[in-house]
Amino acid sequence: MSSKTLCPMDCPRFDSCSATKCPLDPEVHARVYMPGDRVCFYMQLDAKELLTPENRYGLSGEQVEAVGKYTEYLNTPMSHSEKGLWELKSQLSRMAQTPIREVRLPVSAYMTLDLNWHLSCTDHSDVRTTSLLFLGVHLP
Repeated sequence: MSSKTLCPMDCPRFDSCSATKCPLDPEVHARVYMPGDRVCFYMQLDAKELLTPENRYGLSGEQVEAVGKYTEYLNTPMSHSEKGLWELKSQLSRMAQTPIREVRLPVSAYMTLDLNWHLSCTDHSDVRTTSLLFLGVHLP
């Protein structure tokens, strides 16, 4: 594990995120969650048990660990003394019961791929297939 301090700007979704409580923020305990505030995408994935060391959705292993530790903290009795955490915990509990609508990888997750792609549509009898072929990328 690296000794680098995590910060919200290291998150792949930082540019489009408006979550009040970011588990990568060293000052996360100083932030106040209010009902109606946005919830971190990765905390939602963790609540649904979709964020794992194998399925990191663009996060580093250290970042996945930080998200997991913060969601574990939310489930401790001590977290209830922090203003707004009861609402955040309730929101995550409701989110855990619903399927995720869409998981889009951040652009940074694709940076290692050659993004020259070709979209081809072929019509075989009554079946229409659409395939996305990446040129210059060897996919198993």
